Amino acid sequence: MDLVREKHQQSVIVVDEASLLQLEVFVELHTITQFDFDSKPWLPIILIGQNHLVDRLKFRKSAPLASRVVDGGSDMLSEMEKTAADLKSKGKKPYIIPGGASNPIGALGYVNCAVETMNQLNVMRLSVEHIVVPSGSAGTHAGMVVGMAGINGGIPISGIDVARPKDIQEELVYKLAAKTVENINVKGGIDRKDVICFDEYVGPVYSLTTDSMTETVKLFAS
Repeated sequence: MDLVREKHQQSVIVVDEASLLQLEVFVELHTITQFDFDSKPWLPIILIGQNHLVDRLKFRKSAPLASRVVDGGSDMLSEMEKTAADLKSKGKKPYIIPGGASNPIGALGYVNCAVETMNQLNVMRLSVEHIVVPSGSAGTHAGMVVGMAGINGGIPISGIDVARPKDIQEELVYKLAAKTVENINVKGGIDRKDVICFDEYVGPVYSLTTDSMTETVKLFAS
């Protein structure tokens, strides 16, 4: 806590795959994040996991942490904006990282991914006719499209929708791609037709298995 008190630096615990944690761990995590009193979190914690992480937080042992989770079905961006506004009113300087870090800055990671992919293909002398990526919060898909356009890679990028209908997802990806293009000044920009999505595989709820998904995994494993 010396970093917080003396050097004014904020420590944060980030737990990936939190949906796999035992219930007892949630109790301990809440305990170590509350050094003084409940309204002053010296050590904030970020839990990252699949949808059923929320189910894990519904158990009584997890109640202290669950009280800090917004209700299912909430508008995630809207909730983050409310929290940011509250922090601003207290003199803080919040920065919103959207779901999937899918904004023009976050998408740059996959712009670089497209560049790296092409470099490796050239070094290995491999010919690839198509690249398929998951398309959810849009950052991966938009970044790959922009990156491929920026280096004139000539390889089409298709996205497999994980949650939305084709028309809605394509518009979401295109808008983010367009903003990313402006961010890095890609010559010639991108065309709307460069954004292609397939929604035939969208399940009823994100991250939950379906019969066809299970069949595919078994086929691949065999």
